[in-house]
Amino acid sequence: MFDITITVGHNVGAVEKLTTPAICETFERLAGVEAYTAIPCRGMWRGMAEASTRLEVSAIGPDVLERIREALPVMARELEQEAIAVTVRESAFELVYA
Repeated sequence: MFDITITVGHNVGAVEKLTTPAICETFERLAGVEAYTAIPCRGMWRGMAEASTRLEVSAIGPDVLERIREALPVMARELEQEAIAVTVRESAFELVYA
């Protein structure tokens, strides 16, 4: 199982154009995952600070990971992003039930 973290900046060029809801809608449509977490954050790209959105998908199998990876270049084009930051790790995720 794997965890993947995807970070997308809100700027297109030097102009803040994207929002967390818009990024989430694009991710949902292209990646087709059953669950994820979206976290608004702030980062820097090439020395310029910008609002960003971090998407976290936990405890996924290799087939879902591959589907997400294949969707990312399409997502980058649709959101007019030069690049999207991605981190993949072996999962240590657990669900704790009541």
